[in-house]
This record gives sequence, structure tokens and C-alpha cells, in this order.
Amino acid sequence: MSLKLNPVQKEVMRSFLAEDCPYILQAGSVRSGKTAISAICLSVHQNRYYPLGGGQYFLGGYTVGSVFNNIAPYFKELSEYYNWAYREIRSSIDPKLVINGNDFNIYGAHDKRSQNRIQGLNAVAGALDELGLMDEGFYQQAMNRASRQHMKVLMTMNKQSPVHWTKGLYDNVQEHGIKLFESTMEDNKEFLPNELPDQLKAIKKNTHWYSWHIDNKWAIPEGLIYPDLAPIEKPKGRPTGNRVVAVDWGLEGVTAGLLFEEYASGTIRNWFISDEYHHDGRKQGPLLERNHMHRIVARFGVTQQTKVILDPSARSLYKEFADAGYWVVNAINDVLKGIETTGRAIREKLIGVSTKCAHTIEESLQYAWNPVTSKPVKADDHHMDAMRYGTMDVNPITALQSWDQNALDW
Repeated sequence: MSLKLNPVQKEVMRSFLAEDCPYILQAGSVRSGKTAISAICLSVHQNRYYPLGGGQYFLGGYTVGSVFNNIAPYFKELSEYYNWAYREIRSSIDPKLVINGNDFNIYGAHDKRSQNRIQGLNAVAGALDELGLMDEGFYQQAMNRASRQHMKVLMTMNKQSPVHWTKGLYDNVQEHGIKLFESTMEDNKEFLPNELPDQLKAIKKNTHWYSWHIDNKWAIPEGLIYPDLAPIEKPKGRPTGNRVVAVDWGLEGVTAGLLFEEYASGTIRNWFISDEYHHDGRKQGPLLERNHMHRIVARFGVTQQTKVILDPSARSLYKEFADAGYWVVNAINDVLKGIETTGRAIREKLIGVSTKCAHTIEESLQYAWNPVTSKPVKADDHHMDAMRYGTMDVNPITALQSWDQNALDW
């Protein structure tokens, strides 16, 4: 095994060994050596401060399996090189690496529930591999776990969409006391097979994947905005009685409404878009706001306990609901943040859409990014806007549930 380091890895090691640099973030392309230097640094840490064992470390990745596949081999190779005792515990309850009597506890960090798993750990140091694939709550919890003297946390990431939560961290590293390092494959070229960089660069060129993973740049993805949206006939569990209506208003065009209903199965709670309201003023003729209000109330069975979330531009419709005594609020209209939240809720199956919602489904199949402006194509997006309004209000990302609880973290 060679411990020769590339120039960026050497800088990372120097900073890691400095007492005044507890947090290190490596933002770089694939195969730039980020994960390898993280393993080397933590191996140095355990040998320096806990040579007789007893240290508690954490290793976070997208799943437990990805940590064993992508990070553990470096620790194994280092242990063989230095003749350290090394053991892998591939338990579904308490997976870890044990190196010289030090526990390297392993966590899958891809959903909101993951932050509960690391609570209570009093760690001396740790590594978070691929922040962009992690839940933000897990990141925050992990940073709170490392609290002892000589504490160090190493993080790696590929850049993602500029609306991803890691962009805020990246832009404010100094505020968080984090030392930032940037790298590309070119920095690590000496340690890669000669043909590999060119092979990787030939994959999906001129796409957001290329920008994120090769060029190390932030980029809005192309294509459908919600490619993971798959309608379902029936939600799991029973309705809790919590209901929210979200409405996107069109003066002469389409006014769209969606009924969000909360369902529970044991402790699992999720939101199901069970019905839709659709009126196209261009085809069906315009309606007065009062008529829209009455039709929405009748369609969804709105009561004074039903929260109605309205397009902020629908001032006259807002007044109709308010004057009639209904609970009405303006929607949060942060488009990119709303898309990120809604997309993640769909991916994690925290939001489901009924097969009855034909207009919503139809719009989702053409709701796409504009490759020129890097913004959503502004056409036939009324139900998508209503879905975004409702999702931002119920905020299912804060819930620790999923439609499918049978999926393993591996």
C-alpha cells in the first residue's frame, strides 16, 4: 500500500493535524481522493489519541451498505498495512468497524429517521461521506455528537443543485467554522488508471451529472422536475382527520386545488393528495372568486377547521374565504425551495398522489426544467404550484415516516 498523497490531500492532512481546525469539508468531483484522505485522517486520529482503544467514532454515508462498500476498504487496507486489529460487524442493529479496540459506528443517513440513530453517541471524531445524499437533520445531529477534546469531523460532497441544503453550508463555511477544500480528478490523476478520467468525462457530458460529478459545479438538473411521482390508488393506514386544501388561482386561466389528507399506520404519518379541483376559465368560461370558493368548499368538504392555503396573488379569493369565516393563509411561494422540498417528499414517499387526480398527474409528466433559464417551464403548472404550496405548509420532511417502512437502510 502506498501512502503517497496528492497535493489537495496533503493540505487536508495538514489542516486535520492542526489543533484549531475541527471541521473539514471537501467539495470535489468523483475520484478526486476525498474519501481516501478522510479514512487516512481518522486512522491517524485513532492511533494518536486512542492507541489502546476506547474511542467512539462515527461514519455516515447514504446507507450502511455504502459505508461498508466505499469507506471500509480504506480502513481495512490501512489496518493491514500497520498491523492493526480490524473487524467488521455487519449487524442490522449496531453495524461498525472495530480498529484497535476503537468503534467506528456506521450510519445510513438518507432519511429523516436517521438522525434518531446517532442520538446519544458521544463521539471523538467522525466522517460524513457524500453530504449531498444525506438528510440535513442527520448532518446537524452528527455535528452535535463530536464534543470531546481533539474532536474532528471530515465531510465530503459533490456539488448538487443550487437549491440543495448543502449550498447554504458551502456558502457559509466560515460562519460554521469549517475549512473548505476543492478538488477535481485532475488533482488525483497520478493515482488513477490512465484511461479512467477520460472514460468518466465521456459519460453524460453536458448534463447536470457532469457538472456535479466531473466539473465540481453547482447546476440545476434538466428534465422532469418530479420524475419519481408515481400515483397510488389507496394510501396505507387510516385518516387522522387532518386535512389541508391548497389552491393556485388563475384570473382567466386554470384555477387548481388539491386536498391533502393525513394518514396514520401505527406511529407512521404521511400525506395523501386524495382529490383535485380544476377549472379552466379559457375553456369553461371565467368564474367569480365567490363561485370558485363555493365550488372548492363543496368539492373538498371544507369546514372552518380545514386550513386553506392560497396562491399569494389571489387577494380577492382570499377575501372571499376569510369573509365566509374559513381558515385561510397565504402560501409560501419560494419556488426553488418548494420544488426541493416537494421533490424530496415524493422521493421519500412522504407525499402520495391519488390516481383520481388526472390533471395533477398529467401536469407532472410535462413539468420540466427550462435548460436556458434553469427555472421551471412556466406552462400548465397550476396543479404543480398547488402541490408545492400544500407540501411546504404540511412540511412532511420534518416527519420521521415513509410510505414504505420495510426498506432496509442497507
